Amino acid sequence: MSTQQRRSREKDQRKRQILAAARRLLLEKGLHGVSVNQIAQAAELGVGTLYFYYAGKEAIFAGLQVEGLDRLQRRIRKACADGTAEQRLKAAARAYWNFSQTHREYYDIISYFLSVPVTLFPPPIKQRIDRCGRRILDAIAAVVDQGRAQGCFGAADSFRAAVMFWAMLHGLMQFGKLEATVMEGIGPQQMMDFAVERFIEALKEKPNG
Repeated sequence: MSTQQRRSREKDQRKRQILAAARRLLLEKGLHGVSVNQIAQAAELGVGTLYFYYAGKEAIFAGLQVEGLDRLQRRIRKACADGTAEQRLKAAARAYWNFSQTHREYYDIISYFLSVPVTLFPPPIKQRIDRCGRRILDAIAAVVDQGRAQGCFGAADSFRAAVMFWAMLHGLMQFGKLEATVMEGIGPQQMMDFAVERFIEALKEKPNG
């Protein structure tokens, strides 16, 4: 291994170390309860070393968000690679569910920032995060466009449909936490399957006239 390759690997390892520490602290204390010093201490690194890799805690948490969204985006695109438009939407919903179960730490980060009612990042960082989220929406919108081109779906606005689809899945995942009370007897995955079926039925409706 060359010196350059070793340095690159060490750099990636340090970044993962910082992000892992920040992830634990964020879910424990919330964004405003975490400082750069705390992240550095949890990562067992000096504050100066942390600033070498990230400009501040906002950049670190943005890195977490981007990392999670990128992993989710790859899963969604893979799920949407084959089948009819209806099959692809169902596969995308299953991919989202599986992601929430097998990558809980990333799902919790995405959920945390989607649930906060205010914008936490300065515009350049927020734009970077939004671009990652947009790729997921574009993948879903492309499936809706496919269904419309094949005559399966009506004249839906594909991007708005994608936003509704993601919002529906995310909302149902949150309600899954009430499985033992409000939603007793209705499993979250069962409810998600039901909602996706109704969503697809709505897309199949043809416009009047």
